[in-house]
Amino acid sequence: MQNRLDIEIRKAQAQLKKDSRIKECFHFDKDSCTNQIISAHSLQKNRVLNLIEDEIDGNSSVFSFLNLKYDEKGDIIGFEPLGKKFASTFFGFCGFHDNEIFKPIENKVVDIENDEHCFLLSYRAFAKDFHAKYESIRGYKNNVDFQNKLDRDLLDNLIVGSEIGLRDSEIVKNRLNDILKAKSFSELEYLTFKLDYTVPIALAASINPNYSYKNEVLNKSSDPNIIYEFVNFVIQPLETGETLILLSCLPEQEKSVKFIDQLYNLKQLPFLKAISSLAISNVENTFFSPKIWEKLSNQEKQQLLYELHVTLPSIRESFKGFFHSKLNFFDKRFKKI
Repeated sequence: MQNRLDIEIRKAQAQLKKDSRIKECFHFDKDSCTNQIISAHSLQKNRVLNLIEDEIDGNSSVFSFLNLKYDEKGDIIGFEPLGKKFASTFFGFCGFHDNEIFKPIENKVVDIENDEHCFLLSYRAFAKDFHAKYESIRGYKNNVDFQNKLDRDLLDNLIVGSEIGLRDSEIVKNRLNDILKAKSFSELEYLTFKLDYTVPIALAASINPNYSYKNEVLNKSSDPNIIYEFVNFVIQPLETGETLILLSCLPEQEKSVKFIDQLYNLKQLPFLKAISSLAISNVENTFFSPKIWEKLSNQEKQQLLYELHVTLPSIRESFKGFFHSKLNFFDKRFKKI
């Protein structure tokens, strides 16, 4: 049974989502858009999320870093189950483009040697985060809770910061759409890695890493004229019994290229630990199997919840280097049997 505080939090979250909602197709060809903007999945419902879901109280569910469970004191104690139908969705594509663009990775097993497949995974991951930034501005401006509870200067700063982030995102959006239009899929810089076992965790996101793996400052400045750069980030279990890891960026964004290159030069174990750290510290659109949660010790469960808290954007800004998690989601004890 949900406690009163939990219910109030969920009501506030639902209202914020309603006040933030924008329905707009990310694709460049607006003339060919259908009228209906659909609830698109950034992760495939039937070829990715079904590899993650497990039964909880008779229902097939996944866990999400965004779908937290609270106790009566308001402390986070775990994760609420979420049906895959509602996982990773956003109103960022019309029905026609969502169906047409992603056919090569919807109808075939993803091949990381295929630049088109890597591009489409990157394109969808970026579209999800672009849409989230777009909606956050509307939420800050329209949600009564923000208007009433936040200091006016703080609210204005949040809006300005989000608008700057959207400005930087527009640069990447336009380039990705130009690449899609020209079908020049090799134009992105890619880092691909494939494990020979399935780990039931998945994400699709685009991040602005503050630091490189070697702790060099990348995207960390109070100067609004500095353009933040993006790294697209995907973890995807495959029905072939493997797990795909993909990072990509625009070749002209040199800080992002440096970030990817330093990860590329790592040996396998530190690389996997770094990817796991990024999934926890930089990505909200992360979904994982309840079986992973079950396999964590009580101490590890508390560690995960602690790390999710201390890597919130407002706190993460105080870090002095690359965040290293004490957890490794790619440990073989988590592999799907």
